[in-house]
Amino acid sequence: PLACAVANAALDLINTPAVLDGVSAKRELFVKHLQRLDAEFDLFSDIRGMGLLIGAELKPQHKGRARDFLYAAADAGVMV
Repeated sequence: PLACAVANAALDLINTPAVLDGVSAKRELFVKHLQRLDAEFDLFSDIRGMGLLIGAELKPQHKGRARDFLYAAADAGVMV
């Protein structure tokens, strides 16, 4: 019962227009910056997802280098 009450309270908070609008705005910002990186460095074959669950598929020429991107992002203070 306690876990259900907590889950219901979380959903009540998350499902508000203010939170959902904030997610949409942040998603647009993330996708815009990913597209800018792609335009400059030719990195991604696709950028997709829903909400803040965003996936950026690396182009074939970067196959096997996802770990390098992960470490470079971590060094820059970005969690991916």
